[in-house]
Amino acid sequence: MTNPPRTLQASVIALLRMAVGWHFLYEGIAKLLTPNWSAAGYLDASRWVFAGFFHWVSATPGILKVVDFINIWALIGVGLALMLGAFTTAASVVGMALVMAYWLANPPLAGLGLTVPTEGSYVLVDKNVVEFFGLASLAVLQAGRCFGLDTLIFRDKVASRELAPAKPSAAAPLLPNPAAKASEGVPASPLPELPTLSRSRSNLQGFFDKDGIGADL
Repeated sequence: MTNPPRTLQASVIALLRMAVGWHFLYEGIAKLLTPNWSAAGYLDASRWVFAGFFHWVSATPGILKVVDFINIWALIGVGLALMLGAFTTAASVVGMALVMAYWLANPPLAGLGLTVPTEGSYVLVDKNVVEFFGLASLAVLQAGRCFGLDTLIFRDKVASRELAPAKPSAAAPLLPNPAAKASEGVPASPLPELPTLSRSRSNLQGFFDKDGIGADL
């Protein structure tokens, strides 16, 4: 079985990125355009271990106003970034934090008497969990480089990385140590004997004496 073309892989990743981005962008704009929208109802419905914290947020007007503002504009920002493929890794991490907060407030656990999500109980895994791992995949795969603006934003960094000199993969092998071989019971190969200065001079003296050239030396 042959591997799929890289263009097809990049296209599928880009489509996944834009689909998730569209969902975030739509949710953010819908909340922005809804008069007097607030997350208070969703937070009041919390029945799990963090219910006390979410109820406190809902009952504190100042904190709730900040949470509503962050929720709306984080959804819009993440949606736009994913749609355009700009700063995709950072946008994916922020999106993962959002959907995890939604899940912690109202997990799809049976027997909690939850009023949301209205789709029903899926026993741990719901759309928030699916979208969480979808965003994790986009972050790991650097989906913004697949037909996204990240290709242009991080172009200089990629080019400098490609032009950097390659580091040697391994050190040069050391010369064999005769003493180490001897300690292991392996006979060491004898080193070639180098001629000494005195031997070289005697040989030279004999050569001149033989021909009668260096009699006075």
